[in-house]
Amino acid sequence: MQKQLTRIFSAGFALVWGWVFLNSVLRWQHNGLAALAAGAVLGVVLFALARFALPLLDQLPRRRFRLLLGAVLAVYGLALGWLGFLLAEVPIMDMSTVLQSLPDFLDDGVPQVWGAYYVICNNNLGLALLLTGWYKLVGLFGITPDTEAGIYAGIVLNVLAIWLAVLLVCLLARRILHHNSGVALAFVLCAGFLPFVLWSPCFYSDTLSLPFGLLVLLCWNYYRSEKRRPVRIALLVAMGAAAFVGYAVKGSVAVMVVALVIQLFLEKKLRQALAGALVLVLVFVGLNAGYKAWQHSGLLDFSVEGAEGFPIELWFAYGSTGDGDYNDPVCQAAKDLPTMADRRQSPGATACMTPRSSWPPRSKPTGPTGSFWRTSPAICPWFTTARPISSCSWAWCWQARWARYGGRAPAP
Repeated sequence: MQKQLTRIFSAGFALVWGWVFLNSVLRWQHNGLAALAAGAVLGVVLFALARFALPLLDQLPRRRFRLLLGAVLAVYGLALGWLGFLLAEVPIMDMSTVLQSLPDFLDDGVPQVWGAYYVICNNNLGLALLLTGWYKLVGLFGITPDTEAGIYAGIVLNVLAIWLAVLLVCLLARRILHHNSGVALAFVLCAGFLPFVLWSPCFYSDTLSLPFGLLVLLCWNYYRSEKRRPVRIALLVAMGAAAFVGYAVKGSVAVMVVALVIQLFLEKKLRQALAGALVLVLVFVGLNAGYKAWQHSGLLDFSVEGAEGFPIELWFAYGSTGDGDYNDPVCQAAKDLPTMADRRQSPGATACMTPRSSWPPRSKPTGPTGSFWRTSPAICPWFTTARPISSCSWAWCWQARWARYGGRAPAP
């Protein structure tokens, strides 16, 4: 049954991915066909590398290969850190808000000034707590988050998270593929993954949550072949705990718990699947319940939620409108309503269930190029974001650039 379900899933995933890929190529405004051709050439090079060059590494003893891979990983980490420093940016939007709130956490552990923000954007509380722990550590060397050194310290943490994720991918490749060439191919794919480079200066939840999800997968790989019951239980507890921490930093990590429960029933006998799912879910739910109770015990003032909070439907509205990004008219329409119940019934919150013609219009991109140069002055003339952003976001971005250049707006 599992083999048939895997084939059905693979076929469905291939169709969905193919549809997204085709639309990305045909609808991209910067010559998608040329990008497709370049990608095809890179694919051929990668295939040749995997087929003819990397298998030569299988002749190396495993110990020697580990030393070689360790050296390569060290060079990769240093190079990624160097590029992260070159691409250093002024934090904007939520990333900026989280960074500005950290002195509150570092002072007495309670966000006195920014408490309402974490009630509204409760998903970023885990990110703030993770960064607080990091800045407590680097604070031993006199580094604070509100300085330039603090920005670079955040980049170091982000690079470490990406580097650790790549290391975990290599460990998974060893467990699954068993050959030196398979591990090398996994590393080459990670090292060539451009978003890791472009995102290296952005110490936000997307990359900082990466290691936790991969730890769940690594524990799952050990669990599948483990025969000793106490070790299996320990692995399930570790999976639930890692999934919870990842979820606290980035909420979407929670989907891994659902996936693991499904996989348990596909691979294991009913009794073992039920027991495993129970342990996994209890650990995750128990940790999350304690986390929420701690927030309500005095850390945050949830009495402002009715007046200030946003319903979850608003994020569905964002994803269903325009390019799926933040939509300022939808957000402002929700802010203008007095209560949470009203916001849940607002046109913006229900936009995903209404005809496209009734959605609030997207703000047209403004500024010299319709996009924001997010990187350092040395990179700005050549690197721009391809996605238009709303006028409100543009204003925030321009203010960030203004602050960066000491009140002097750089020439476009």
